[in-house]
Amino acid sequence: MNVQQYWEKRNTEREAYWLNVSEETFEKDLERLYARSLQHMKTQINALYGRFASQNGLSIQEATKLLTGSEYRVWRMDIEDYVNKIKAGEEGLKKELNTLAMRSRISRVEKLYSETLMQLDDLGRSTSSGMKKLLTDAYEDNYYHQAYDLGKAGIKLPTKMLDESGVEEVLMTPWSGKNYSQRIWKNQRKLANTLKDTIFNGVHRGVSVEKMTADVMARMDVSHSDAIRLVRTELNYVTNKGNLNSLSEAGMKYYRFVATLDSRTSATCRAHDGKVYPVTDGVQGYNVPPLHPHCRSIIVGELKGYDRSNNTREARVDGKTIDVPSTMTYEDFKAVYVDGAKKLNEVVKTAANFGTIKLKKVQSDVSNEEYNEILDTLNQSENDDLKGLYANYADNITHITKRRNGGSYSSRRDTIEWDTATYDGLHKYSTLFHEYGHYFDYKVPFKDLDFSEVDAINSIPHFKFLERKASFSKKFMDAVRADKEHLTKVLTDEAKADMIKNNASAGVQDAIDGLFEKSRIRWGHGEKYYNRKYSLLKGFGYHKELQKTLKGLGYDVSTLKKTQLLMRQYEAANEIWANVSSAIATNDAELEYIKKYLPNSYKAYVEMIKGVE
Repeated sequence: MNVQQYWEKRNTEREAYWLNVSEETFEKDLERLYARSLQHMKTQINALYGRFASQNGLSIQEATKLLTGSEYRVWRMDIEDYVNKIKAGEEGLKKELNTLAMRSRISRVEKLYSETLMQLDDLGRSTSSGMKKLLTDAYEDNYYHQAYDLGKAGIKLPTKMLDESGVEEVLMTPWSGKNYSQRIWKNQRKLANTLKDTIFNGVHRGVSVEKMTADVMARMDVSHSDAIRLVRTELNYVTNKGNLNSLSEAGMKYYRFVATLDSRTSATCRAHDGKVYPVTDGVQGYNVPPLHPHCRSIIVGELKGYDRSNNTREARVDGKTIDVPSTMTYEDFKAVYVDGAKKLNEVVKTAANFGTIKLKKVQSDVSNEEYNEILDTLNQSENDDLKGLYANYADNITHITKRRNGGSYSSRRDTIEWDTATYDGLHKYSTLFHEYGHYFDYKVPFKDLDFSEVDAINSIPHFKFLERKASFSKKFMDAVRADKEHLTKVLTDEAKADMIKNNASAGVQDAIDGLFEKSRIRWGHGEKYYNRKYSLLKGFGYHKELQKTLKGLGYDVSTLKKTQLLMRQYEAANEIWANVSSAIATNDAELEYIKKYLPNSYKAYVEMIKGVE
């Protein structure tokens, strides 16, 4: 996954996240608000019909009779009290309510309409308030997340952070002819006029209370759907506006339009999908989403025209230069650079102890584009401890060479040879990260590892051949053996068929090849490789001594065949360690297979790299 694929993934996830937030919070509140308003309207309709309707329904004469005496005074007091409680700001339906309040004569049906109008005004204000909070939160979240993702990729951060007036300007922009608040009140006036017609026409036609109520419910349902469409469209607007403004402040020259491609994709968005536009030419509703109601498209930064050759990770915020360590989390970034609640050295252990991933020995052997892609991949890994290994230890290796056909790590020479992976489903740099996994296994000083089993085997006279490395420790070997048991349960014919079709499962296939004799699916190191330690001991005549030692450790090695199969587990652990390390670095489909089929090894690896000296 390169940096732009990562940006697309992140922005797509944030679009989906905020849509889910809307559905679970604002839209549920909106449903309750509409239900409450409708219930009040039904109560008022029933009250009118209950007092003045005959068996033949509510006559026009009864409905149009004027309010008198105390009934009029109570109504006048109610509507004036409501208008006086309206705070300065949104006018809402205040003008319409004032017009009614000023009238000295009011009929019963007009009283019903005025009560309906107060319900709609209250509904509109609640909708506007809730939508404003949702849109504000979504805009700020997308703006800062975009800035963070840019900083992690070596792009300079925005030169300024948001302020309240800036956010308000975004929300109040009439990007589609009207802003969200204007559209809410346009919809409320439309609903008010529709309900007015429904009520007055119903009275003139002499409809029943049931018919009147059903008609009002139908109109409210339409209005509710309009409100849902509005919030989802405006949510897409602020999401993409936050991304666009962040890209602009960071000095990015281009963005790419990304449509959600499925059966619901509009022809308009499909036509824009994948196209690259200058940031300065971005216009929402034209070449920046939303292009239509319910739009789900997004934009992402485009590296075309941006020079990252120096790979600096600096930015200027409020005139000051800041640094974004490669292992910095978003929560830490926000606490330090946005909220100002904490200082860098208080929250980011990696900034103080790990530093920045440089990979200078890799840089000298690859093109500038490849170097940036490798850094991008590592910086986007979700595991800070792995990034710490690369920041602290990767450049200690003696030499790295890029060559064709596979890869290898030599612990004796302390060198890595590697090549880019060309198979579909495998990350381009998975081989490099795999070999680095072997390097870390040998060279990184892990804390508190138990090598009692290794030491016992190495006590065989004149033959010390098991290294005291992380993958041979008791913790990791126990995890590998647990995964062997796990695989016996989940490795179905269907699972194997899936692996045959997906090269991303190569690391898991390699583990299967090592843990089970003659079980290779497609990928693996082969029988000779996984039997080499036992074959070596046998060649020197120490295989029976090995059997005796393993029996003393409590293993079932009643036959030499069982002894051989047990020793395969060490070579398997060696490769599983490197494959887990590579999968965590790429944070791609390979990691999903590791988590599913080698969960214990994955968990042990994650825990062990936390304990590095």
